[in-house]
Formats: sequence, structure tokens, C-alpha cells
Amino acid sequence: MKKIPLLATLLLASAQLCATLPSAGSANFGQGLNSASVSVNKPQQQGGAVKTEVPTENITPPSKPSLMQIDAENYTQQQRQKIKEMEIISQKALAGDPDAQNKMGDFYADNDLIPRDMRMAAYWWYEAARRKHPEALCRMGELYFSGTVMKKNRHKAVQYWKLSALAGNAQAQYFLGSCYANGGQGVYLDYGEAAFWWQKSAAQGNIRAMHNLAFCYARGQGVDKVDARMAYDLWRRAAEKGFVPAQTQLGLCYFSGEGVEKDLKLAASIWTAATEKGDAEAQRLLGLCYYYGLGVAMDKNTAQVLFEAAAYQGDAEAKKLYDSIVLEIGLRNANSPAPKVVPFVPGRPDNSKSALFRTVRKEDVMIK
Repeated sequence: MKKIPLLATLLLASAQLCATLPSAGSANFGQGLNSASVSVNKPQQQGGAVKTEVPTENITPPSKPSLMQIDAENYTQQQRQKIKEMEIISQKALAGDPDAQNKMGDFYADNDLIPRDMRMAAYWWYEAARRKHPEALCRMGELYFSGTVMKKNRHKAVQYWKLSALAGNAQAQYFLGSCYANGGQGVYLDYGEAAFWWQKSAAQGNIRAMHNLAFCYARGQGVDKVDARMAYDLWRRAAEKGFVPAQTQLGLCYFSGEGVEKDLKLAASIWTAATEKGDAEAQRLLGLCYYYGLGVAMDKNTAQVLFEAAAYQGDAEAKKLYDSIVLEIGLRNANSPAPKVVPFVPGRPDNSKSALFRTVRKEDVMIK
């Protein structure tokens, strides 16, 4: 039986619940969750209720809102069609239609026809938000949370997200749950509230909510009890939708046998797929598999490459493992100098393992 001291610390439950606030997918589950399929703790109202009325704002647009008119002469046929659509939408927005107002906000925030104008976007989103449009309410929360156009105000962000979440917006439900999981983000720390809102969002297909809710079940935080099977199921569903951090956690489920039958080969296979997408955690874990020959043939050279790849992305544990394996190889070959490692430069043509080094954003999950 092989001794695997470095892997003894890879516990499925030891993960960081905190979440960043990027955008998330919204495709539906193949076997969707519903309120009866999961059990979360009833939220505790410990820090006072979040206000549930739309704040009164005074957002002055850079110019007087008017019927949108764009000279279509130098645009493609597809762009001309878009211009025609926006002229109709602007007319409806001026008449007070909240759907049209929200679309106007989206258009000013991101389009290929006119310069981006976040102040005008904020004006139209607020016009829709004060008419209780769920998506516009969520957008206003994002503006206040990030400090874009509006002065940063986490309490107002939560106020808007609460209104949007109550109206059923999955993105706002995810954001609101993340605020409760972090605490100090306009609300008190409350894992019960976090799990409650993530469950609502996950039931609508939000992959980040699935991912975070899985941690609640893996750790027994905000839910009735630890439920490794539920955690596995949530990670599997998020992984099937292409969410790479969930793929890494799914590999841990198979590696540890938590919530599913243990399968080291499948764990290594899943981590290989996540590694090819540039996930540093997967690179480190797959490196350990190659180092010890778990689920794959032992190959310390490949392990070294993987540790280096993860370390290059800032994984501190991978850096320690990389330094250790370089020292080990150097001691084994005492008559030869330790191998010189050239830091990877993205796009370098002579690197045959470039897929291993693709830099991705730093995720919220940390495996200890």
C-alpha cells in the first residue's frame, strides 16, 4: 500500500465559501432542483431586515432622453436592422415600458453602434427598476456594488438585489447569497440565508450558485446536515455545464469517494480536462496523481510540469510542491545540476504543453 502523506490533506469539506461576483450562466438543469429537493436552514433575521422598497435616486442623464435616431448609412444590413429595432424600443421606453427601458440600459452599456455610455445606461436601468423590473433591479445592484457610475454603496446594492431576488431573478439571488456568505457586504454573515438564496438561484440553473451550494452541503453550513451526495450532485451538474471549478471539485469527490464511489482513474481524467482549460487547482491535484501514480502511471517529470504550471498562476501550495520535486530530482542526480526551469510565456511556440499554462481568473475555491 503506497503512503500518500501529501494527499492526506485533500479533504472535500475544506473549501472557501466566499464567492466573487462575476456573471453566471442561466441554462436550466437537465433534472432541475426545486424547493422540495433540498433542505436549507431557515434564514435567521439577526441583523435587521433589508429594505424592500426601491430607493429614490436622482440620476441625471448626460443628455435629454429622446427617440433614438442613428444614421444607418455606413452600417451593415444586420446593424441597420438593430438600429430599426432600437428606434422602436426607444419609443416604448419613453412611453414608460419597463422592458424597453431595461433594454435601453443594456444597449447603452454594450453595443457596436454608438459609444458606450454607462451614465445613460444607469438612467434607463433605474427607470425600469423603479417600475420593479427584476433584471434592471439586479443591474442597479451591480452598479452600486462595483461603484460604476454610482458611488459605491454595498447596502444599496443589497437592497436592489433583494428586490430583484424576491422577483425571481437568478443572478440577483446568487449575488445576495454571496453577500450573506461573505458578511460585511451590506448584510450580516448568515450561511442559512446564503444557502437559501443559492438554492433559489441553482434551481433556475445558475452554475455558480450550484457550485457554492455544494460547499454548503459538503461542510454542513447553512443546511440541516452534511450531505456529500447532494454536494456531489450539484458539482456534477455544474461541471456538465462547463464550470471548471466545479469540475475540479467533482474530481475530488471521485478521488475521496465522498458522495460517490471512489474512482481514481476518473478523478485523474476529470482533472486532466480541467487542467487543459487552465485551472490551477486541477493542475496541482493532477500533478499529485502523477507524482504518486494514482489513477495514472507514475511520472514525476509530468508532475513537475504540472506543479510549475499551477505555481506560475499563483498557487502557493503548488509552488511548495514544485520546489520539493526540483530538490528531489536534484538530489537524485547529485552529479548533475538541478534542471533549469524557464518560466512559461503564453504563446511561446516551442512549448508543447501550452494548454497546461493557460491563465484563468483566480477562482473563489481553495482546497487545503
